[in-house]
Amino acid sequence: NEYKLIGMISLLDPPRDDTAQTIIDAQEKGVEVKMITGDQKAIAIETASRLNMGTNIIGSEIWGPDGEALIRAQGSFGTFIEQVNGFASVFPEHKFRIVEELQKIDHIVGMTGDGVNDAPALKRANVGIAVAGATDAAKSASDIVLNAPGLSTIITAINRSRKIFNRLNGYVLYRMASSVLILGFFFLSIIALKFDFPTWVLILLSLVNDFTAMATSKDACRPAGEPLKWNMVHTTIISVVIGLVGILENVLLLFFASPQYVSWWEDFGMKDLSSCQVVAVMYLNLALTIQLNIFSTRNKYFYFITSERLGGAPPPSLTLCLPVFFSILLAILVAALWPEDIKLGGGANMAGCGWAPVGVVCLWALIWFHIRDAIKVLTYKVLETGSDMFYANIGGTSREQRRQQIKEMLKKARKRLGLKAYKKKGLQKQIESHEIPHHDKPKDARQLGPSFAGEEAASKMREMMSNLKVLEQEMKKLTERVDKLEENAGAGKAGGSKKKGRK
Repeated sequence: NEYKLIGMISLLDPPRDDTAQTIIDAQEKGVEVKMITGDQKAIAIETASRLNMGTNIIGSEIWGPDGEALIRAQGSFGTFIEQVNGFASVFPEHKFRIVEELQKIDHIVGMTGDGVNDAPALKRANVGIAVAGATDAAKSASDIVLNAPGLSTIITAINRSRKIFNRLNGYVLYRMASSVLILGFFFLSIIALKFDFPTWVLILLSLVNDFTAMATSKDACRPAGEPLKWNMVHTTIISVVIGLVGILENVLLLFFASPQYVSWWEDFGMKDLSSCQVVAVMYLNLALTIQLNIFSTRNKYFYFITSERLGGAPPPSLTLCLPVFFSILLAILVAALWPEDIKLGGGANMAGCGWAPVGVVCLWALIWFHIRDAIKVLTYKVLETGSDMFYANIGGTSREQRRQQIKEMLKKARKRLGLKAYKKKGLQKQIESHEIPHHDKPKDARQLGPSFAGEEAASKMREMMSNLKVLEQEMKKLTERVDKLEENAGAGKAGGSKKKGRK
């Protein structure tokens, strides 16, 4: 009797203004966002509904015996996590386990948090992000610390990381293609055509290429619209194809330009070149081939396609174009004007070939650049639609991975249909708990009379069972379609192998 209730204060902790848009931006970039909170389930559902994240939030009962049985029915806890929108009433060990289980099924997991209880999960995640105002424990366990309030900086980090990935991919393609070209050309030219190339010219070629290669770090590029994954098989095939076409280009030019073979210069109204002048011709063509490869390897499609709608890369930055321009200019001047009496290091001598042969070589390099770029685009198309080769297509996707992709499609279909992974037993009560109560709804049906409450409960049960039957039928149809697709793929592969055996 010492206390008297004089009123109640309602507390509201709404999401920040930029949170909803941040989640939408992340989802558009292929990042699936899930809520993990220690708050009560009702609070989590209300917050998730405000952010359009879905209201399939699991409470603390998942960590009990019934929850373990349900997880075993799904195959793994990671598979179960993929099907829900979040978890409520969790403890630090639960957050850690959720992150760990997602990593077990090959997900790259990012985790945000601010408290001491978030530190284990932040440390375990691939990318731990401590938000503004986080504790020292959370900051020390994280990979990224946000100083400004809000989460929109995460989208900036995603965009920048994907740009870095694209630049690195283009750089690796360029360097590998250049290495294949230089090694393959000198091997064939020395062994087959007895070509002697000055050592100092090769050093000059490599030195200049290093400057242009460093400029690729400042190239203009767009962030990818979906998560990127390194594919070494894919990258190696593309770079080798570009390098092999470059080898063919330079070997043919050496064969046509050498005085001991074709010496086609008279066909252009010019005098035959000496062996020293042919060295200048080959130096110029190698330099042009390598420098132009930069513009080919930076774009998945033709080098001149810069439309984002078509999937092309943006126009190259000035920081990249200037080193390439000056490298080509230096190569032209050296090839045209180098004095024959100046010899640096060992190997054959080099003499300037003059401006007319330089023009012919530039035209030859431009023609082959377009041929090389077209073959690159064709190779990308073949890789994207490749067939099986030793139980894996040439794009690096195995049969098991394709089967997993079909399972992922089926899983997404289940999610779109709204089928929750709940059986008639176990966590059936979760279905009713997903309905968020509103203040404008009538009071408990039991207050309106026992007959009304019984009828309403029976009606809800009938409706729920009817919906479950419809969803089960839809899932059965989808499963049958997937099975047919797998059977057709297996039959097509068997038919192909039989044909090959008859041949």
